[in-house]
Amino acid sequence: VLAWMSVPSSTRPDLCIRKVSSVRPDSFYLVMTHSHQLDLEICEAILRRGDETYLGLIGSNTKKAKFEKRLAVRGLTGVEIARMTCPIGLNSLGGKRPAEIAISVAADLLMRHQHRKQKTAPVKSVGAYGP
Repeated sequence: VLAWMSVPSSTRPDLCIRKVSSVRPDSFYLVMTHSHQLDLEICEAILRRGDETYLGLIGSNTKKAKFEKRLAVRGLTGVEIARMTCPIGLNSLGGKRPAEIAISVAADLLMRHQHRKQKTAPVKSVGAYGP
């Protein structure tokens, strides 16, 4: 299920977190807000829920490392944290401009969705956007 949850940046953070509980199980999540703290809170809520098909977080390998540490301090296991993909997108497409990142991320999500529909093993991409 491809689900879309758009939350205006003016929305209170607690309402953003609560909105995660209303999304259908087995959904694809792509987290990219204006705030690293809000990204962390949303990722934690998704990982604690535990029924996502995909959780992608926009950011660098440095952001990923920081989030892994912070999520571990909050009590998530390494197995739970490993379900989060960061950086996002297809490594093979490269590019740093916003349009290139958008195309790469969209292509990655479409590939994952198609593989899931065909009941094949999930695609494991390596993010293209390092530190």
